[in-house]
Amino acid sequence: MYVMLWRIDAGDYAGALEIGRHALRHGWVMPLGNRNVQTVLAEEMADAAQSAMLAATGFDADLLLQTLELTDGMDMPDQSRARLHKAIGAVLSERNPASALNHLNHALQLDPRCGVKKDKQQLERRLRNDSR
Repeated sequence: MYVMLWRIDAGDYAGALEIGRHALRHGWVMPLGNRNVQTVLAEEMADAAQSAMLAATGFDADLLLQTLELTDGMDMPDQSRARLHKAIGAVLSERNPASALNHLNHALQLDPRCGVKKDKQQLERRLRNDSR
């Protein structure tokens, strides 16, 4: 399981998802800490995306969407799932603002204090202006 985290840290997100997919399929657990595999995967991928966005290097939205699909329906704190939706919304905001807004709304429903209100308002304003 450490290899999954190392791959995320090294930027090999696709490799980390493969390990995560295998771990979830076979019921592996994290060796240390109190987070389960799906929570670690969602949080670490979201954090990697947020870091990439802050560094203006971009991030592949498909990797985040795969993470969301992989962890869908699995037990994890709402705050962790909200973090993943927030990251997806941030990554999609330029390319697909309607989908980004949907993810930001979902993040806000899961965790009202997740920090997406201003981003949500900006996207709503942009979509209104684009439709005129």
